[in-house]
Amino acid sequence: MVDAVGGLVEQARDFYYKLVLHGLACPRCGCVRLIMIREGRFRCRDCGHADEPTITFQRCPACDGLPALIVRRYQCRTCGEEIVSRFLFDGTVYNAEYFRERMAKSRVRQQQSHKIDNEQQAVRAWKRTLHVGEAAIDLHQSLGLIDALNSLVGGASPEAVAWVRDAFDLPAYERHILRQLDPGDERDLVNLPGLYGSADRVERIRNFIACLFLEHVGLIQLDQRFNTIWVSLRETD
Repeated sequence: MVDAVGGLVEQARDFYYKLVLHGLACPRCGCVRLIMIREGRFRCRDCGHADEPTITFQRCPACDGLPALIVRRYQCRTCGEEIVSRFLFDGTVYNAEYFRERMAKSRVRQQQSHKIDNEQQAVRAWKRTLHVGEAAIDLHQSLGLIDALNSLVGGASPEAVAWVRDAFDLPAYERHILRQLDPGDERDLVNLPGLYGSADRVERIRNFIACLFLEHVGLIQLDQRFNTIWVSLRETD
């Protein structure tokens, strides 16, 4: 049924086009063997000339003026009255030049909008970086933090772990932690390698301290789920 109806529509369209083009001559060679190749476009079988049939053959019924295609409809160039095309079967014509200009303007606006958004994001990220760089580390802001850090070294006296303090290069460990992280991923804190390749308890403690400082300045994010502490880069926007 669908094929039969489709075939009937095609036959009706061909017959309609033959009727509206009957008796019309090609403006170039005068031949009357004209065919419609699509909605709003005819072609001469002899010379191959193709053109817009409504603008070529039709005139304004009010003042006999020439029609012009305005976006999706025809309008008289002289009096401005709308002209209903008799060369359209069931389709719609478009002013291709108009839509090309509109699309080009739309692309320019989108590019300008993306450029402004990128510049604003860069400025916001830069301002946040300045704020991070100026932030001071205050261990006393988090209650119990110092005691928790002391417990990590087994409750040893400061004199017993002085060599750990002296050998601990915090900026180096911070850079090391950031090198281990990729945007969008998270790592298990325990499985992060040590700065010098070892994974002993001292290196894990140093990694943990470096992570605390990095989270404090907003460069990373620590998320504890059950007994695992996950480390990830903090998004800039």
